[in-house]
Amino acid sequence: MICFLALSQSKAKRLVEPAMKHALTSPKLLIFNVMLFVCGLTISPHGNATDLATYDAIAAAPDNHHVVFENEQVRVLDVTVKPGEKEPFHFHPGSVMTVITGAKLRITEATHNDGKLVIGKTIEVGKDNFQPPALWNPQGLRSVENIGSVTYHAYQIELKSEKKKAD
Repeated sequence: MICFLALSQSKAKRLVEPAMKHALTSPKLLIFNVMLFVCGLTISPHGNATDLATYDAIAAAPDNHHVVFENEQVRVLDVTVKPGEKEPFHFHPGSVMTVITGAKLRITEATHNDGKLVIGKTIEVGKDNFQPPALWNPQGLRSVENIGSVTYHAYQIELKSEKKKAD
């Protein structure tokens, strides 16, 4: 996983393109990607950075998220959710998710307004031992519950915002 981060853009594209073509030809993969993408688009954290800091995945759900690599551009998390386990609400910036072992999940979105957590929509996605191609995971405040029978395992590559250069 960490070696993938060091690949050039062209090499990374050659590795990802076949998986994405497969996702477009496989209805199950396409539906899974679309559901996660649509869910992610509806998730809006709101609130200010100080409020959201308490919802950082490492602080809010430390039993499920472990940092395996971090630098100025990315933070790579090893994510696990056991069967029957529900993560506390937590925030992720825009990221790429690589699922190692999929599970049936219930994902609940939320927003953070005026210091309060406001619960939004809930969807169910995936199935046990399902391994979709890498997928985009838009920023959001969410809780994930494993309603399957296997431990969900993934690597989440969070992208850090670039600092704006002075004019």
